[in-house]
Amino acid sequence: MVAQQSASVLPYVNTNKQFELRSDTAVRVALSVVNSGVGPALVSEMRLTLDDRPVRADSLAAAIRERYPEVAATQVRSNTMEAGVLPVDADVVLATLEFDLRRAGFAAVSGVMDRVRVDICYCNVYGSCWKYREEGWNEATDDCPAPMQIQGD
Repeated sequence: MVAQQSASVLPYVNTNKQFELRSDTAVRVALSVVNSGVGPALVSEMRLTLDDRPVRADSLAAAIRERYPEVAATQVRSNTMEAGVLPVDADVVLATLEFDLRRAGFAAVSGVMDRVRVDICYCNVYGSCWKYREEGWNEATDDCPAPMQIQGD
């Protein structure tokens, strides 16, 4: 019975990088976190990195320009979500960047965006937790910090 309850609220969190050509000279990239499971994800920890170095979503373009000056990145939108509830079918944009293709081609932009990673620890409502992995299936873990504490009467 417990396994059935747990499966009925199973979240599955992943990320999406959506590339949109805006013109012959610009591409916009949206980095988002998605819950494609059947239950809410209680996100206890979310960390954005560039080349394995932590970076805030609202300063991602600046970090890219500093590390890769040949790639002209401009911050269009950001979200500083680090924890919280990710409802079923939610698609939360963490950062939207625009790149000037006159400075660096699409392959260079794609290569830089491959170096941007999101590490996520999340749990279901029954306390089972997982770590998001960009390659392969998410891993069950006991290492996620508690996403919230529910107090009874």
